[in-house]
Amino acid sequence: MRGFLKPLITTAAVVMMIAFANIGAKADTVTFSTDARFNGGAFGAPITFGGTVQLSFQGIVPPGGTVNAPSNTSLGEIVVSCVGGGTACVPVNITGTTFDIRITQTIPAPGGTALITSTLSGTIGGDASTGTGITFTTMSATIGPVTYTILNNPLALVPVTTNNGHTSIQAAVTTVPEPTSMLLLGTGLIGAAGAVRRRFRGR
Repeated sequence: MRGFLKPLITTAAVVMMIAFANIGAKADTVTFSTDARFNGGAFGAPITFGGTVQLSFQGIVPPGGTVNAPSNTSLGEIVVSCVGGGTACVPVNITGTTFDIRITQTIPAPGGTALITSTLSGTIGGDASTGTGITFTTMSATIGPVTYTILNNPLALVPVTTNNGHTSIQAAVTTVPEPTSMLLLGTGLIGAAGAVRRRFRGR
């Protein structure tokens, strides 16, 4: 019996190593763009609080950014600015404001769109911020074989005097294994079992 099992185990192990190496080494190209909206308004439109503080979103513009998944990347930046310029605007309350990021994927085809949703809280101004900032209520979005997952939740917003008011929203971009790679693994194991069976019958 040992003579029967040893070749099967050895062959199966080799096939699995080759298949998983192929899956792990392959990087999948993903191309996507992003835009956003506040309080369910128009995508791309900024929002102003108290006539003094404005929030806007700088997304990934079409034709989009390209990453080799799996990898971490920016989905865009929320930008805080003082209406009229400068940094002298006093902090305003942003609690309860909704913020949705729309991801539009073009590669891999056929692509599609998905939303990542969040709620803002605290205060933000020219030189100070308080509270949580952004709390994501939807942490990930999946389009076809690609999943975008927020890395920092909650995410604090920075005032105008910090990084010019830019807060980057980072996400992990991952893909599921290709069917062809899994097929390689399955057919390899079946072939190994068949070869050992033939050898056993020939004895």
